[in-house]
Amino acid sequence: MTLPTPSDVHVNRPLTNMSVAFMQALSKFQADNMAPVMPSDKKSDIYFELEKAYWFQDHMKRRGVGAPAARAGYGLTQKSFLCDLWALGKQIDDQVRANEDSPLNSDRTAMKFVTMAERLNREKSFKTAFWGTSKWTTDITGNTSTSAIVASSTLKQWNEATSTPIDDVAVMMTIMEKLTGFTPNKMAIGAEVW
Repeated sequence: MTLPTPSDVHVNRPLTNMSVAFMQALSKFQADNMAPVMPSDKKSDIYFELEKAYWFQDHMKRRGVGAPAARAGYGLTQKSFLCDLWALGKQIDDQVRANEDSPLNSDRTAMKFVTMAERLNREKSFKTAFWGTSKWTTDITGNTSTSAIVASSTLKQWNEATSTPIDDVAVMMTIMEKLTGFTPNKMAIGAEVW
């Protein structure tokens, strides 16, 4: 007498309650937090910059009785911008869409795929535009000996046992406040530095 085996009574089919994919969590992308997107209806245009030097001067003068108040002003500069159009599509054939089994959903998966590609492109573009030497007013270089941020724009690398990252950040905050008039309240560092 022949008995059915487990493979005789079961046909393998996809699980409908799970699949595996490797996608970065959207919360991990930080470019929009550090440089928010500014909407524009035009591909190119100008914006105004109020010149910093005028805002860091003491313009006040003593005023005598009946005398006119001292007058001062500020400079205004026009800067231009150009918006590049970026795009990516993921083709889904109608026959494939109509024939797919659960839990597959080509439309949702394509949307996630394109979103991840856009986020990755934005992060890489942000890194290229804003991180690196000569991007900012002050460049600080790491070394293995000592921190001398103000004197020589160097700091002891934070992976050195005797480094002082908290003190170094305090000094850099002061430098930024002197340059901008604002005390920074956020800092972006990678997981390895953290």
